[in-house]
Amino acid sequence: MKDIVNVLNEANEALNNRNRTTSNSPIGNELACVATGGGLIGGAALSISAILAGGTSAAGITSGLAALGGGAVAVGGYGMVGGLAIAGAIFVAPAVILGGGTLYFLNKKRERQLKEEKKSLLEGCKVTLTAIKTALEQEKDATKERIELLIGFKILLQRYIDNLESDLKEA
Repeated sequence: MKDIVNVLNEANEALNNRNRTTSNSPIGNELACVATGGGLIGGAALSISAILAGGTSAAGITSGLAALGGGAVAVGGYGMVGGLAIAGAIFVAPAVILGGGTLYFLNKKRERQLKEEKKSLLEGCKVTLTAIKTALEQEKDATKERIELLIGFKILLQRYIDNLESDLKEA
């Protein structure tokens, strides 16, 4: 949703500044690409999670779980699987029981807030799209870069509107 806010802000800046083009807009390259049918560059970034390190070895973890499970299966215990079950019962069950109800109500509240935020963004996109269409009609003699900028905004805003309307129908 931050992307939508950023595009709306930049679109409004472009509407207020007729000198704004793909060459001097912070997102001009992406808009030119959208306007010419290329798709959005750099829109998705991969996030790499940190690997847990700190002296805990695989052997230490497995032997600890096996001990918690009553020993190795070969000697009559439940092994690592039993240890996982006991660890889950000791640590997870109370948190689930106590926190489950609270999480449910917090989630419902957040869903209502998100829906209202989406409605607000949808309205902003519609207003800005109308203004972009008007600018395209009024600025027919503008430079190619200016027209590409406005067309890029038009395409992106229409995509956002379609996605937000779809999200709100499902909610």
